[in-house]
Amino acid sequence: MLNMIIADDNFYYAKMLMNYINEKNDDVRVYGITLDGKETIYLLNNDDKIDLFLLDLNMPVYTGIEVLNLLNENKRIKYQNSCIVISGETDMIKEVIGNNIVYSIIYKGCNMSKILEKINELIEYKKEIKKEETIKEKITKELRFLHFNESYLGTKYLKESIYFIITDLNKNFENLKKEVYPIIAKYNQKTIHNIKCNINSSINSMYYDCESKIIMEYFNFTTDYKPTTKMIINTIINKIEQE
Repeated sequence: MLNMIIADDNFYYAKMLMNYINEKNDDVRVYGITLDGKETIYLLNNDDKIDLFLLDLNMPVYTGIEVLNLLNENKRIKYQNSCIVISGETDMIKEVIGNNIVYSIIYKGCNMSKILEKINELIEYKKEIKKEETIKEKITKELRFLHFNESYLGTKYLKESIYFIITDLNKNFENLKKEVYPIIAKYNQKTIHNIKCNINSSINSMYYDCESKIIMEYFNFTTDYKPTTKMIINTIINKIEQE
């Protein structure tokens, strides 16, 4: 379940909205209401349980615009695409369009079902982001176990290749150079040759840094030899999918 706060100086509107959301949606819980921008920014900076928030722009002490600017100044990356702005102030709305913290903007006065619809969209978006982060964390964990050097570009490209294959619907990639490396090369604005060479260099370094026993057990080898790129990718994917 995700946690949400409502920042609005109209307490009765915020309370009514909180009760409606808590009644209609089991995936999110409104556990707080803030009535001014200062209280809002304090809570967002100090309560790590908050996942998303509804924000009125015309509030006392700090406006909603100032709240968003302060979050950006404090580099609160966790709140990127985490805010639904609810406001009737056209001029103020113009100032927050394109803000990386704002997921969506709703004009105040629309019915609550519309607000709930946007909240549901944001929840699904957050779930996808969490799923992506979990996969990336698992890939990183496996690469660290094998003593891959994370400062090497080849390790980065290898991680991106594994992630691409895991998340692509067609996972049967026979030729990395033709089917995977072009995607990674385009994303990083590099040549396919550069991607391949960096990955090979990173694997060579891993092979010399990692104990032979670890490599043999990890890949079920009976003798000590360097695993190929495809072996590494397939083994890591199998281990992740079996968890």
